Amino acid sequence: MYDAQLIVLIIGVFGGFVGSLLGIGGGSLMTPLMIAVGIDTKVAVASSLLAIVGTSIGGLNIYMKEKLVDIRLALILEPLSTLGAITGVFLALRLNNIIIKILLFGILVYTAYSMIRKPRRENSEGLPAGSNIPIRRILAGGLLKYIAGLASALLGIGGGIVNIPIFRKVIGLNMKTSVATSKLLVGITASAGALGYYIAGVLDPCFAFSLSLGTISGAYLGSKVGVKTSNRTLQLLFSIVLIIIAVLMLVRR
Repeated sequence: MYDAQLIVLIIGVFGGFVGSLLGIGGGSLMTPLMIAVGIDTKVAVASSLLAIVGTSIGGLNIYMKEKLVDIRLALILEPLSTLGAITGVFLALRLNNIIIKILLFGILVYTAYSMIRKPRRENSEGLPAGSNIPIRRILAGGLLKYIAGLASALLGIGGGIVNIPIFRKVIGLNMKTSVATSKLLVGITASAGALGYYIAGVLDPCFAFSLSLGTISGAYLGSKVGVKTSNRTLQLLFSIVLIIIAVLMLVRR
């Protein structure tokens, strides 16, 4: 039992670092890795969601100090994301574990492809936090954020792997603002999902605590590195991480 908790703690540190660095919550790493070491799929999803809250708290203050978080946009989009998370918990408790794994694999592959494509020159940087965004982009982003919230709670991935393409490709933010704003949103959305799993009796407090403890320390280090890294480098790292995860999902029994 203690060995399993130590392994989960290490997974949390790794997931927290990468999640904070790339704004993906870390769940897309932690959930498949926990499943790979023998933890039940739904327990892994629930534990990962609670730990994602730690990832968000652990590094968000640094991004806030750098004024990279678009708070106004977050307040507009978060209610739809939370509603999606509630829907995701409802579906997850009724779906077979194999279906959840297949869905997670598909999202990882598509997201990696969408981010690894070379952007058009005029959109390679994007808008900073606080910019005036056309209403049509916000409406499109809101609809997609509902889907991101659903994916977060259903697959235990935090929603960041969907958030960032939405912010970059649909709303038009630059990569650093996308990462920072995503961190704020994934923390709130993950809280809603974790609460749903707790009410359903799926959340394992021991695993969740170990994972959360690891993510907080890993997230702080990831944020320190992230603010000093270029937009293009973050984008490439984001795509590489997702491709590695997708391969792991494909070969895992």
